[in-house]
Amino acid sequence: MSTVVAFNPSHVLISSGRCTGGDDRHLIGRWVHMVDFVDEEGGVLHDYVGTDCAKADEAAVAWARDVGCRIIDRSSQEPDR
Repeated sequence: MSTVVAFNPSHVLISSGRCTGGDDRHLIGRWVHMVDFVDEEGGVLHDYVGTDCAKADEAAVAWARDVGCRIIDRSSQEPDR
């Protein structure tokens, strides 16, 4: 007898980097954290973009809890200049 475990490829991705453009001119040039939900087919839904790491973490946990998926954290703190 074998056991089959369902694999849910959807996930929440936390990433970070320097903002180089976009609609919010106050973020340009700043270090931002981004939270994206990636569905089973690879579609991406952008949820949070901002400078607050804690808010990004909260958004990611909320998605993971609601959807029942894992979190992949690829974020980092702003490098020293």
